[in-house]
Amino acid sequence: MRWQPVGPACAECGFDWDIPRRDALNLVARLPDAAAAVMSRLRDPTHRDGARWSAAMYVWHLVDVMRIGTERLLTLTHDPDRGIPCWDENALAEDRRYQRLSPAVG
Repeated sequence: MRWQPVGPACAECGFDWDIPRRDALNLVARLPDAAAAVMSRLRDPTHRDGARWSAAMYVWHLVDVMRIGTERLLTLTHDPDRGIPCWDENALAEDRRYQRLSPAVG
């Protein structure tokens, strides 16, 4: 699914794009520790259990969301006429081979 904003909150994960800037920065700062804590509680974070992505793959999705978000913010700041294209997160997961990447590194 290519996420297209129809409202401020993501229907899949619940992230609310309307949160205050300070709250967003705090959320991003806490993300590595929160993800590590969740991953440490899973018996096998690479197991998919019928899902499209495993928990380990989702960690890499978060890495890409942060990277692409940074690129988008810089584009809006330095070259706003260029616009910010959407991306297909499932195609990116396949191209980057999320299932083969280290969850610890993510």
